[in-house]
Amino acid sequence: MKYIFLNIIIIISLFSLSLSAKITKKDALYTGEAILEKETMFNAGTWWLQMNHCEGSFPKKWRQELAKLSWEDYKNFNRGLAKYSQGWKVTRCNKKKLADIKEWYNGITDYIRSQVRQKGLSTSSNSTSSSNNSTSSSSISNSNQDQTDYEEELKKLKSLFDKDLITQDEYDAKRKEILDAM
Repeated sequence: MKYIFLNIIIIISLFSLSLSAKITKKDALYTGEAILEKETMFNAGTWWLQMNHCEGSFPKKWRQELAKLSWEDYKNFNRGLAKYSQGWKVTRCNKKKLADIKEWYNGITDYIRSQVRQKGLSTSSNSTSSSNNSTSSSSISNSNQDQTDYEEELKKLKSLFDKDLITQDEYDAKRKEILDAM
């Protein structure tokens, strides 16, 4: 009887935790068209199971942040995740590869955050990314601020391309988009 009661408490606790962590569209800052290419977000989703297995809480927090930033990108990410969610098991963790993927993930949210900011929406979430602090000086004028943001976006984009995390077509399209927005 004691074990049955303990199991019931555990099940109720887990159920209530899952309800409190539920991610919904109404929590997203941006609910328009996807900001990144569908294929990029799909690919990010395919890596999530390994990240979740090997990297602790980072992937869960990152996924929640993505949902809060852009709902359509979050949906595309989940499509990639769904492809491997059944019957796929992580057998080993490659720390170098995981560090590259983590940097890629942070580059994705940094880019989405900058695009949402350009659309005039506030992105002052509890982000673990360092890019929120990199351009927050009040002594810089808005035009210099925007220029710095574009330069950072271009540098991050180039880094993703150099690490073969995005294709030449994705790189060219995003680069053109950033330059056109200037």
